[in-house]
Order: sequence, then structure tokens, then C-alpha cells
Amino acid sequence: MTFNALRSHGTTPSEQLLHQLCSGTFLTLWSYSNLYRDQGQRGAATDGKELCDLLVVCGDDVLIFSDKSCVYPNGPSPDVAWARWYKRALEKSVTQVFGAERWLRMYPSRVYLDKSCTARLPLELSGKPRFHRIVVATGARDACRQAHGEPGSIAIRPDVVGAQHTASGAVPFVIGFPDEAKRVVHVLDDITAPALLRQLDTIQDFIAYLREKEALLLRGGLAYSPNELCLLATYLASVGPGERHMFPGGTEASPLTIDPGMWDGLNSLPNVQRKRVADQDSYLWDSLIEHFSGLLRQGQLVGEDANNVAQTELLLRRMALTRRVERRHLAKAVLDVRKRVHESGKNSAVRTIAPGSESTSTSFVVIALRNNETDYEKYRRFRLKFLEAYAHITKSRFPDLIHIVGFACEPEGSDGGSEDAILFEPSTWTNEDYARVRAMARAIGLKENPDRRRMRDWEFPSRIAKSPDELRKDRNKKKRERRSRHGK
Repeated sequence: MTFNALRSHGTTPSEQLLHQLCSGTFLTLWSYSNLYRDQGQRGAATDGKELCDLLVVCGDDVLIFSDKSCVYPNGPSPDVAWARWYKRALEKSVTQVFGAERWLRMYPSRVYLDKSCTARLPLELSGKPRFHRIVVATGARDACRQAHGEPGSIAIRPDVVGAQHTASGAVPFVIGFPDEAKRVVHVLDDITAPALLRQLDTIQDFIAYLREKEALLLRGGLAYSPNELCLLATYLASVGPGERHMFPGGTEASPLTIDPGMWDGLNSLPNVQRKRVADQDSYLWDSLIEHFSGLLRQGQLVGEDANNVAQTELLLRRMALTRRVERRHLAKAVLDVRKRVHESGKNSAVRTIAPGSESTSTSFVVIALRNNETDYEKYRRFRLKFLEAYAHITKSRFPDLIHIVGFACEPEGSDGGSEDAILFEPSTWTNEDYARVRAMARAIGLKENPDRRRMRDWEFPSRIAKSPDELRKDRNKKKRERRSRHGK
């Protein structure tokens, strides 16, 4: 598996926007635009047939996007205009996503980045892929706004199926199941596609929503939603077991009818605004994944496994399969250990972070290590061994762990700027393994029983926690105010 420079970023303006949005949400290692299938013929320059506009592959989950931007016809009567736009923008896209799914199930190794079918898709599909079909249909916003008012977005009504969308008397800008067999297709538009991808801007958060929505639709639990964003707001406003968002209720006997003010109401809440502030540091974790991904694509990784693309992709996938709220903790851990080593004068600082919810089965070890070597490469080799040792120690301390990601960096104020990351997935450990690792820890002076913090936090905080510097300033301010009141 190799990464090729032939990858597309979209050919039309709408495809380029979709690629940009998806790269921000799913990160570039897993997002590929304008893929082709070879049709079983070789040698001709025109053999390649377009598979889909964008494909996202991350583990078992495969997202198939089809994007169509069609100008809404102004001349015909409303029902004729709607039928024409639906057939051009929706029906063709629905046909494309189902065709892409069939091909990926039958011929997963015959997907290419280029029309001449010379560069294969560098990501392999799992043996049991879960497909999510997504159609982005744009160009009808103004007509939809005239028909239904703000925000000019398509409504969801699952009792409308297949040809009923364009039959006589059909209500324009209402989508149910485009497929007669009632297979779920997520239909997004000018308004909902950007908002959805920006709100759910990790692959874990986005896929969790798709799964819950698919389950709701398939059990007959939704009667009507004014648009996708109101449905999303209903999902975000409810948290169930395992700190997972869910739809409250919604059964065939009692389906949900979503209030049209849900999205605006949710976004007006103060704790939703606080979430955006709390999330700011978390994008450091995204940038680290992108940094390693870039080195992988360019063949610039160093280390024993530098050429093992499949293993490195799995490592980065473990880093990426974290929710936005969990990335807050990981980013803060990186910032914290770098600062602690810099300010304390110590040689190292370590944070061990346990999974925060059922959605994340990976534990993380984050290390900052001071460079006391004159040879920088010797320091890098020692830091990697130090990181591997702590990963083993973490397993010995917490035997239930299956996946351990280790991340090592330099403290604040360092001249260098390198990072190391490893994936440790011990299959079976014996009592001798545990004893060996603990003896190793004692021999090299490592902490045998590291603390482990859990990645748990309020996604929508009731308040924003202040930094130590801000707390110190607040204390000093209060002291000055007390002295002023007492004339001192």
C-alpha cells in the first residue's frame, strides 16, 4: 500500500468545497475525491469510470459521497420544477452511491485515484465494511427558502418513498427514502452539509450521528423534521448511556416530530458557546495527526516501521478515532507535559490517559523528554525507547488495555521540533511478561505505577475552566482588592 500524488481535490467548485470540508472533518489520510473503477478492462486511457465524488475509509466505516450542483429551474410550475431538479440532482446521485457500494463490495481492490487506473486507492477496506451513503444536492436553496422559509433547507419525511417524491401532488423540498427498498441515503444540501461537517468535525462524532439517525429511520421512529440541522440538534441535546448522544424516544408506535426551532434554540444556549471555546486547544491533536499523515504520504517518516504503511495508518487511525471532547484532554496533555518539563527543570513528564467512553478503546501515553545529548539522533533513539518502555509499563499496570498509543515530544523552549508516535497492541501477556516489565521499570528508574486520567468532560461546559496562570492572576487581584479596602 503506497500513497500517490495523483489524488484529486475535486474537479468542480462544489466538489472542491466538499473535499475541503471532509478533509477538515475526516483528515486527509482517509478522504479521497473523484475515484475510478476499472470495469475489468486494461490498457485503454478511457477505461476508468467514475466511482463516486468522495470516499472516506476509516476502519470498518466507509462513507460514499455523491455531489450534484444543479441550478433550480425557474420557468415551470412548482411541482414540475421540483420533479426536474430532483431527478437531476437526487436520482443520479442516489444511483451513483448505490453503484459505488456494489462495486466496493464486489471489487474492493479495483478502485483507483486516476482515470487511467494506474494508481490504486492506498487504503484497504475491512472484511465487514459498514457503508454510509451521503448525497449532497445543492442549487435549490433560494427556491426552497421561497417555498418553506428560512433557512432554505430540505425537510425529512420518511413516509415519502421512491417515486412518491416526484408523483402528482408531491410536496417539493421534502425527502424520505429515495430508494424503493427503504435503504437509508443521507441527503444534505447547501445549508446542512457545511453545518453538519463543522459541528461533527471528527470521524467518530460524525459516524456516531449517522448510525443513530439510520437506526431511527429504519425502526420507523421519525415522522418529520424541518431539516437535517433540527434533527442534529435533537440528537445533540440528549445524552444516553456511555456518554453517547442519542434520539430521545422515537418508535414506530410513537415517531418523533421535530420542532422547527431546535437548531436555533440549541445554538443560542450559553454552554454551546462555551463548547466552542473549550474545543480550541483540541485542534492541536488534529494537527499532529495531519503532520504524521503528511510525512507518511511523502515517505519522510523515520524509524524501524517507517516503511510499514499499514501499521502507521492503523496508528494514526487510533489517534483519529477519538471524539472532539476527548481530543481536548489529549491536546491538554501534550501542552501540559511540555510546560511541566520546561518549568520544573526535570528531565521528563508523563501523562497516561484512559479511554473516556465506550466509543474509544485506546489508552494514551504522552511524554515530554528533555534532550541531554549532544547527538540529536541519539536523543531521538533514547526517547523512542523511553516511550516504548512506558507503553509496556502502562500495559502491566492496566492489564485490560488492548490498544496503547504513545506520543513523545520535546519540552517548551527546545531547539528541536520532532515528535514520535507508536502503537502498542499486546495480544497475550503472561505473568512472566508483567514481572519482566516491572523489573525493567525499577531498573531504569521509571514510575512503576503511573497515574491514569480518564478522558471525561462535559461536552457542553457549564463554565470554562481557567488556566493556572488565570487562577493565579485572580488570586493576586483579590489580594490587591482586600488591601485596598483595608487601606494597606
